Amino acid sequence: SYTKLFGEVAMKLDRVAREQRPLETATTREEGIDSLVIDYGVSVDNIMVLEVNLFHSFLNVGVFGLDVRYGDEKNLLGANAPVQLGDAALMPILTLGTALGSRIQLLLEMDILPLPALKTGVFYYF
Repeated sequence: SYTKLFGEVAMKLDRVAREQRPLETATTREEGIDSLVIDYGVSVDNIMVLEVNLFHSFLNVGVFGLDVRYGDEKNLLGANAPVQLGDAALMPILTLGTALGSRIQLLLEMDILPLPALKTGVFYYF
């Protein structure tokens, strides 16, 4: 399968300010404002996955492009990645699992790449 995505997931907080007021002295009164700008973005694109089913087991192998943006700086991961997919860093996908049983099935699934995870579940078919 192939999936093309547009856009990004972003978090932006513009000019978060903290006001600072030092103690007043007889001769001067000073005030200052510190501000912070947070502007991050993550984009995922070009998801390509090959699924192989054999008996009651499956294997998913694929790749996708992942990139990070901060402010006006784009392609932070892709620019430094050894392997690229377009401008983004090439990330692998590897998932395997099985469904044991006929009417009541026990699902065991393991995500190995990009983030390790173990999924389990019970399905009942009428």
